[in-house]
Amino acid sequence: MRLIETLHGKGFQNAIIIVISFLMSAEFTSHSLFLTFFLFDGLEYIPLLAGSIIASYFIAWLLFASQAGSLSDKYGWKLFIILGSIISGVCFLLQPLWNNFIYLLILNIANGLGNALLLGPVLALIAHNTPEKNYSSIMGTYYAAKSIASIVGLVVGSLAWDLLNIYGSPVFSLYCLLIIILVLISGTSEGRDVEKVVISEIKEFRDVLNPFNAIIDGWKQQVFRKYAIAWLAFSTLVAGGGQYMPVILVDLSNGALDATDVLILLVPVILFVTLAQPIIGYLADKFGRIIFQYLGI
Repeated sequence: MRLIETLHGKGFQNAIIIVISFLMSAEFTSHSLFLTFFLFDGLEYIPLLAGSIIASYFIAWLLFASQAGSLSDKYGWKLFIILGSIISGVCFLLQPLWNNFIYLLILNIANGLGNALLLGPVLALIAHNTPEKNYSSIMGTYYAAKSIASIVGLVVGSLAWDLLNIYGSPVFSLYCLLIIILVLISGTSEGRDVEKVVISEIKEFRDVLNPFNAIIDGWKQQVFRKYAIAWLAFSTLVAGGGQYMPVILVDLSNGALDATDVLILLVPVILFVTLAQPIIGYLADKFGRIIFQYLGI
């Protein structure tokens, strides 16, 4: 009994949630890289439709993430994590069979919905299991896990494409299966079993980290509106470059490089950017942000 209580303690539960967050991020990165090659090399390339398929995931995720969080408080955090994992897992299994643009659009929207169902409950469980004074440390661990997972995801995504080609996406269903197993053994509480005052605090914590709420709240501030267009242009450049760079490198090499070779080229860049960000932030605070903005441009 004491062993079970130890395993189901909040420290153990938080460790499980961090691992689930790691798997979520690795799954997203793996599939993003794989989908790019799938659209550009595995199918007849049509730019507008390919871009629409890639964007559909983010639109679905952005629209449903907030509502899914509130519903999970009412009907169960574990239920929504399991449901979201099943939806995404089925999408990965169907992708080799549904390999035309219309079906891929439907699958990517469904996958965005599946991942949206995961975000709210995961953040709720972190908030529920962590004292407020420890929020910074646990969120630091959370983001560190996601950063490492991005590199792992690139490895898995590139190998899945190189070894299995268009039939590689079912590999990503293993991420979803592991998430389901972990949430079943975690012994976590459910939103419907938690006091209303605690649920209110959890919602406040989650809302701060919700990207849709951040956009809405930010638009109310003059400083945000002033730089909104510049930030949109920057985000588009970064997102577009990250999504299409692997395919561009393979094409420029005239077949001399494959997805794994591209990964070897990109990982040092990703590590450098990750390590340089806090240093550049410190220097910008010390010597002036405008200078570094122009240097970046």
